[in-house]
Amino acid sequence: MNGKGKFILSIVGLAVIIVGGVYLYSLLSSPEAKLAKAFENLLEEDVVQIDSEFSVAYDFDFTAEDMDIYGEEAIYFDIFKDIMENITGTSSVILDTENKVMEAGVNYGVSGDIQGSPISLQIPLKFYMDQGAEEIAWDLDPYVGFTEEAVNTAAHHIIPHIPEAKETLALLNDGTYSAEWATEEFTDVITPIAEEILGGKKITETLDTQESIFDSEISDDVTELGSFIAISMFDYLNAEQESFLTEEDDWIYLTSDINTFYDALIYSLKEVKNDDDMLRVYDDILYHYSNEKIDDIKEKLTEDIEGMEEELDDIKEDLNGDFTFGFNIKGGVITSITQEAEVQVNPSVFDEGDPMLDDVTMSATMSMTSQLVYGDDAEFTFYGQDREEFDEAKAQSIIENHVSLYMMENYEAFEGIMTPDDTPASPDQNDDTSYQDYELTNDDLALFAAIEDGEVTAEDVGMDETEFYLEVLALEAEGLVAPGTADQYLP
Repeated sequence: MNGKGKFILSIVGLAVIIVGGVYLYSLLSSPEAKLAKAFENLLEEDVVQIDSEFSVAYDFDFTAEDMDIYGEEAIYFDIFKDIMENITGTSSVILDTENKVMEAGVNYGVSGDIQGSPISLQIPLKFYMDQGAEEIAWDLDPYVGFTEEAVNTAAHHIIPHIPEAKETLALLNDGTYSAEWATEEFTDVITPIAEEILGGKKITETLDTQESIFDSEISDDVTELGSFIAISMFDYLNAEQESFLTEEDDWIYLTSDINTFYDALIYSLKEVKNDDDMLRVYDDILYHYSNEKIDDIKEKLTEDIEGMEEELDDIKEDLNGDFTFGFNIKGGVITSITQEAEVQVNPSVFDEGDPMLDDVTMSATMSMTSQLVYGDDAEFTFYGQDREEFDEAKAQSIIENHVSLYMMENYEAFEGIMTPDDTPASPDQNDDTSYQDYELTNDDLALFAAIEDGEVTAEDVGMDETEFYLEVLALEAEGLVAPGTADQYLP
């Protein structure tokens, strides 16, 4: 990551300090007081649930050709651009500080036109962290339904725009690609696999509790410095922008642009530099009580500010935009939050080494509406639910078995897809399963008759159920047992 990328991360870190002191700004004016008190009440709640709806729309002013992307890769690039033009979804976060549990889930939705085809697909993600049990778990159950949606979307709206994939799959359907056929064919194959390996399953790992979000406390020094920075930033923003903080009915709105917000941050750090008490606190937090002379601390902060100003000057050329946060407050409690933002960015802000990015830009419009509930009104949907642990080895075996069955049932079609070296031998070409190269004995015939009558088990011949089923399919193909015999040995 280059200097700009690291700097952006440092801004995020500094924001944590600022948040720690925001509520101490409450004595300045009525809207600030209400907002500060509401945040203070929020931090004191044992259980908070935030349910959100969001949308993001990206607009790119460059083409695949502008990026020197051609052929099939250009098709993938255009599909990616189409997907990014309309992203919607929902999310839910529950934080239970009393029991030290957090659950979070998101449905990341892609909707709109893909190469002229309308799609709508929700990609799920859900997990919880339980500090008491020292575990973090991911829910796999939502992916059962997702696989069926993904197959349908791919069959109708993605594969038709990828010539190689379309031509390959056409060979499985008498040379003609049909989205309806592909959907039915692969849903029948993939859905049972997903149900068997993902349904009611979760992945659990040990949670590193050395740095827990539940045990962290904001020190008095951090609160004091954060408060000072927040007050200074609010002073600057109020002076520069008349509409920075407004109140309407039960709503309080914060509105600014990114560059002015950066300027306010620099202003607040200069105010720290001019206050000896804050300088000492700054040194205690960032340099762990160095006990240096105040002039030396001031010199270090001056160097930090100069470095930040240089980075900000570069960022301002490539990143700008406006944002608004709205807080609905009733009875001193935040019940709703709205967020609106419009951002324009040159991607070179993240990668200075790529000259191809210098002349391209992209913009994004983002919005989110969140509802907050507290205490007993919060409801977990994954944590505490009955889930079986995901078994990777078992899942791999299930996948291999299903794929082997599918390929055996369609081996003639696969012969037309694979190269001769890769084509699996048909039963009469495989020495392990063909009986055509030698004279059958009475014992062979007796075994086939017993298999046909359902009197032989996989265990009898030292195979697992899938291997034995494939063997009986091969016998059917050679005409050594009656058609349909294998059905009674389905694993």
